[in-house]
Amino acid sequence: MLFHKKSLFLQKDTTMNTKEIKYKILNQLAHVEDESVLYEIMLILEKKGQSGIYHLSDLQKERLAKAKEQWQNKLSISDENLQSEIEQWLNSK
Repeated sequence: MLFHKKSLFLQKDTTMNTKEIKYKILNQLAHVEDESVLYEIMLILEKKGQSGIYHLSDLQKERLAKAKEQWQNKLSISDENLQSEIEQWLNSK
Protein backbone atom coordinates (compact mmCIF):
# COMPACT_ATOMS: atom_id res chain seq x y z
CA MET A 1 0.00 0.00 0.00
CA LEU A 2 1.19 3.48 -0.78
CA PHE A 3 0.29 6.22 1.68
CA HIS A 4 0.35 10.01 1.56
CA LYS A 5 2.90 11.19 4.13
CA LYS A 6 1.36 14.67 4.58
CA SER A 7 -1.96 13.34 5.81
CA LEU A 8 -2.59 13.23 9.54
CA PHE A 9 -4.22 9.86 9.02
CA LEU A 10 -2.57 7.57 6.49
CA GLN A 11 -4.76 7.03 3.46
CA LYS A 12 -4.23 4.61 0.62
CA ASP A 13 -3.36 6.21 -2.71
CA THR A 14 -6.04 4.81 -5.01
CA THR A 15 -4.82 6.62 -8.13
CA MET A 16 -2.11 4.03 -8.92
CA ASN A 17 -2.43 0.35 -9.67
CA THR A 18 0.00 -2.31 -8.43
CA LYS A 19 2.16 -2.17 -11.55
CA GLU A 20 2.55 1.60 -11.26
CA ILE A 21 3.38 1.39 -7.56
CA LYS A 22 6.07 -1.23 -8.20
CA TYR A 23 7.55 0.87 -11.01
CA LYS A 24 7.67 3.97 -8.80
CA ILE A 25 9.27 2.03 -5.93
CA LEU A 26 11.91 0.48 -8.19
CA ASN A 27 12.79 3.86 -9.68
CA GLN A 28 13.19 5.43 -6.25
CA LEU A 29 15.04 2.42 -4.88
CA ALA A 30 17.63 2.65 -7.65
CA HIS A 31 18.70 6.04 -6.25
CA VAL A 32 18.86 5.13 -2.56
CA GLU A 33 22.44 5.11 -1.28
CA ASP A 34 21.77 4.91 2.47
CA GLU A 35 22.64 1.36 3.52
CA SER A 36 20.44 1.50 6.62
CA VAL A 37 17.40 2.44 4.51
CA LEU A 38 18.12 -0.40 2.09
CA TYR A 39 18.51 -2.82 4.99
CA GLU A 40 15.16 -1.74 6.48
CA ILE A 41 13.46 -2.18 3.11
CA MET A 42 14.99 -5.63 2.82
CA LEU A 43 13.66 -6.58 6.28
CA ILE A 44 10.17 -5.35 5.39
CA LEU A 45 10.16 -7.35 2.16
CA GLU A 46 11.46 -10.47 3.88
CA LYS A 47 8.76 -10.22 6.54
CA LYS A 48 6.06 -9.81 3.89
CA GLY A 49 7.41 -12.78 1.94
CA GLN A 50 7.24 -15.16 4.85
CA SER A 51 4.34 -17.55 4.55
CA GLY A 52 4.86 -19.65 7.64
CA ILE A 53 7.79 -21.47 6.08
CA TYR A 54 10.88 -21.56 8.25
CA HIS A 55 14.27 -21.65 6.62
CA LEU A 56 16.70 -23.48 8.89
CA SER A 57 20.47 -23.36 8.90
CA ASP A 58 22.44 -26.59 8.61
CA LEU A 59 23.23 -26.40 12.34
CA GLN A 60 19.54 -26.04 13.20
CA LYS A 61 18.69 -29.01 10.96
CA GLU A 62 21.37 -31.11 12.68
CA ARG A 63 20.06 -30.18 16.13
CA LEU A 64 16.51 -31.04 15.13
CA ALA A 65 17.61 -34.39 13.73
CA LYS A 66 19.50 -35.15 16.95
CA ALA A 67 16.52 -34.16 19.09
CA LYS A 68 14.21 -36.33 16.99
CA GLU A 69 16.59 -39.27 17.36
CA GLN A 70 16.76 -38.76 21.14
CA TRP A 71 12.96 -38.62 21.30
CA GLN A 72 12.61 -41.82 19.26
CA ASN A 73 15.14 -43.59 21.51
CA LYS A 74 13.25 -42.39 24.60
CA LEU A 75 16.26 -40.37 25.75
CA SER A 76 14.19 -37.28 26.48
CA ILE A 77 12.19 -36.16 29.49
CA SER A 78 8.96 -34.20 29.69
CA ASP A 79 9.02 -30.71 31.15
CA GLU A 80 6.74 -31.89 33.95
CA ASN A 81 9.10 -34.71 34.94
CA LEU A 82 12.11 -32.42 34.68
CA GLN A 83 10.49 -29.83 36.94
CA SER A 84 9.68 -32.58 39.44
CA GLU A 85 13.30 -33.81 39.42
CA ILE A 86 14.59 -30.26 39.92
CA GLU A 87 12.19 -29.74 42.81
CA GLN A 88 13.34 -32.99 44.44
CA TRP A 89 16.98 -32.05 43.98
CA LEU A 90 16.46 -28.57 45.44
CA ASN A 91 14.61 -30.01 48.47
CA SER A 92 17.38 -32.54 49.13
CA LYS A 93 19.95 -29.79 49.70
